[in-house]
Amino acid sequence: MGSGKEIRYRNLGGPYINHWIVSDEQGSIEELYWAADQLIYVSSEEVLIGTIPSSDQPDLFPPPRGPAEWAGLGKRVDAATPSFAAADLESMFGHSASSSRRLPGAAVTDFRLTDDGFRFIFSPEAPLTVSALAPAETAWPFLVTYETGNGYTWRPVKPIALQVSPVTVVDAPLQALAGSVLSVSVRNDGDRDARGILLSVYGARQGDPLGEIASAEVDVLGGEATEVRLTWTPPAEGTWLVEARVGIPESTGPGRLLTVGEVPNGPGAPIALEGVSVAALILALLLLVSAARFAGDVLSPDAGLPTRAKRPKRPKRRTTSKHA
Repeated sequence: MGSGKEIRYRNLGGPYINHWIVSDEQGSIEELYWAADQLIYVSSEEVLIGTIPSSDQPDLFPPPRGPAEWAGLGKRVDAATPSFAAADLESMFGHSASSSRRLPGAAVTDFRLTDDGFRFIFSPEAPLTVSALAPAETAWPFLVTYETGNGYTWRPVKPIALQVSPVTVVDAPLQALAGSVLSVSVRNDGDRDARGILLSVYGARQGDPLGEIASAEVDVLGGEATEVRLTWTPPAEGTWLVEARVGIPESTGPGRLLTVGEVPNGPGAPIALEGVSVAALILALLLLVSAARFAGDVLSPDAGLPTRAKRPKRPKRRTTSKHA
């Protein structure tokens, strides 16, 4: 667009583009949402809400599949070209919306579609009477919900409230030194979306202090739940206490005892030795080999291993005889 500006298009759900964003290097300048039969224009100065007449609903058609259909699409686009620039979102709103209402000095966040409409969080910058949405003066953010045929409803926003489920095992029974998948459900009982929340799973064998065994960043939308799957490789068998935590705000799920079985000592399977480290085992093997060599045992050349060097034989002393 020039001047450091750009326009982006998004699909929030449904068969067509329904979100336009004009932004610069500092962030969003203005946005336009098209959901159900409503248009919502958002800028730093105002929010405009309007209704799209049924006669102006979008004309949908399948993607072109050949030169003739592309040419036909071009003719339809040329015939429908508006008089304003494609990035002029306010003019786009004025061209398509009727019965518009202006809400000065406010912000719209957490916008998303619902089964029969949409919802968003409306945040006034100062106390104002929002006659289009709320009947009384309000200065707090509130949740706005629109249902086709029923119009708008509103109520004060509930803050983020996360609830964490107990940890469950997705795979077969846990085994030491074998990768397993754990599942945790995080629910947000608030209205605001919780994004980039750190989910951590802590675990320890009974009697040991808890330590982090897996973690992930998650997004949990307001009023919804998200399942998170994490990979964990138990380092030892036994009974483990595991629990999941999220913050901020911090919430800890109920602890759960998980039984980790022993490692099967089959072909190709690792061997688990209680209390013996791998480094100590390798060191003991090296000492045994060194002792065998020192004792004079010669390793077979057929095995591809080095042999002890043999001591060279002394040359026989030559004797001479004197003849008279």
